[in-house]
Amino acid sequence: MAEANVPRSEEAASINWVALAAIVLGTFVSVLNNSLLNVALPNLVNVFGSTTQTIQWVLTGYMLASAVVVPMSGYMADRFGAKRVFVITLIGFTLGSFLCGLAWSDTSLILLRILQGLFGGFIGPICMTVVYAIVPRQKIGMALGLWGVAMMAAPAIGPTLSGYLIQHFNWRLLFFISVPVGIFAVLVCALALKELPKKPTCSSTCPAACCPSFASGRSFWP
Repeated sequence: MAEANVPRSEEAASINWVALAAIVLGTFVSVLNNSLLNVALPNLVNVFGSTTQTIQWVLTGYMLASAVVVPMSGYMADRFGAKRVFVITLIGFTLGSFLCGLAWSDTSLILLRILQGLFGGFIGPICMTVVYAIVPRQKIGMALGLWGVAMMAAPAIGPTLSGYLIQHFNWRLLFFISVPVGIFAVLVCALALKELPKKPTCSSTCPAACCPSFASGRSFWP
């Protein structure tokens, strides 16, 4: 009996490194995307003939859109499955990055960044949910350490890479560079991740029931 239990315990303690790498990569590219634009704002002002106050909404719009959807991430993961939501948000984020690279004006870029932020806001919280679900508890510290490295490395790499791309190539590459990475992460997550069990926690089918800030206008209006 003891020998029969050894393989099971080893299997339970193993980590799906391919899936974990894809999750970390998806988080990395979402953080990198924002850090690339911090340096590029003056260049975007010149490209579109815009103003600094207007072009700053490229970052602000993304952050506001991301903040809006974060409270809904837990509900969406529980109701539709963390894997499905994570893959869909990666697809949406990658598609949004591609469309941003095709922007023809400052207004179109801002609107497309807001659309991208609506998907990107889910990536961080859902990523943590998936990591805790697929990694054994005794190895969760190591997995979170790898995830933290990606979170810290992206802002460090972003400004240097952004300056290089702008100086030697085109501003559109700031967005297009995320597309192949996002596609790779989507494919690996879709193939390597197992669907996590759904956990319906709300009696209502409306996401607002799980998020008081959406359920009541009093949270935003006096």
